[in-house]
Amino acid sequence: MKKESCLYCSGDSLEPLWKNVRDRLLYVPGEWEFWRCTQCGSAKLLPAPRPEELASFYPPIYDFTPDLLYDKNSLHRLLARLEYRWFFQPQYEAQARQICRLTGGKEKSGQRLLDVGCGGGLRLLAFRRYGYQVHGTDFRPHVVQYLREELDIPAVCADATEITRHLAPASFDLVTAFHFLEHVPDVRVIVTNCLELLTPGGWFVGVVPLVSSLQARLLGSQWIGASEAPRHLSIPSPEGLRYLFRLVGFDQPLLQPASLLDCVGGAVLSLFPAAGRRRSHAGITTSMAAALLGGLAIPFCIAENYLFRRPAIGMIFARKQGNPV
Repeated sequence: MKKESCLYCSGDSLEPLWKNVRDRLLYVPGEWEFWRCTQCGSAKLLPAPRPEELASFYPPIYDFTPDLLYDKNSLHRLLARLEYRWFFQPQYEAQARQICRLTGGKEKSGQRLLDVGCGGGLRLLAFRRYGYQVHGTDFRPHVVQYLREELDIPAVCADATEITRHLAPASFDLVTAFHFLEHVPDVRVIVTNCLELLTPGGWFVGVVPLVSSLQARLLGSQWIGASEAPRHLSIPSPEGLRYLFRLVGFDQPLLQPASLLDCVGGAVLSLFPAAGRRRSHAGITTSMAAALLGGLAIPFCIAENYLFRRPAIGMIFARKQGNPV
């Protein structure tokens, strides 16, 4: 039997972390385990799925998409618009502001940005409002078609392991990957590809769940980072992330808490998984309960992020060596 190794530091000593983990969306039957690397602390899903299985783990509507805003059912459409207006849009705006501030984006209007695994493109609209020339990649043809035809966003349909075959080296000032690295079977290949696509001095920014968080410790296998199995193939530790980015060639990676709304959303979906099944339009009662729970979770997430410095979701900033052109 092949010996399992960590996806972040390549350590080959793993120990059990969580057992009997089930898909929070109830979409994929079965149970999984997460094992922790004794060297860097990152977690890995076992048994590891075969690459050809991965696409089948995702429901037809997995992330929040523009289609939900135009649902034919008036109640569903109203709920989707409220969800976007009060949760997703502020979250995307907060992410764009944070990235602009830490990468100097405001000083360089017209920077070329690539979002790997961009989904429906709503986040890219926020970055475009900040002056970025936005581009996207996704492995789903209908998503790429929507970006091109409806949002006028250049997009490439490709697996992330092959994006360097479709895009020129050193062609982007900023590459982002939101809640993406934890979904791929070879994180090092993806990070290496992103480095190749960046101009000298360009930035990579990724958002990932962190296994070291208070939420992970308190909630265990109920935490969304774990209960997204089998779509989450790994959950990094801060040490594992920094090690991988330095190994690939990035300069002094920095890890910060993600936006507060992102962390609160993770807490809500951990404690109230039904809220994440909104694609079935459970109704206004579910939405109201999720909103109430989110309000109660805000103080905890503030303490988790800034008092204890153990955020559930982190944002890693890593710069390519060299002087910007």
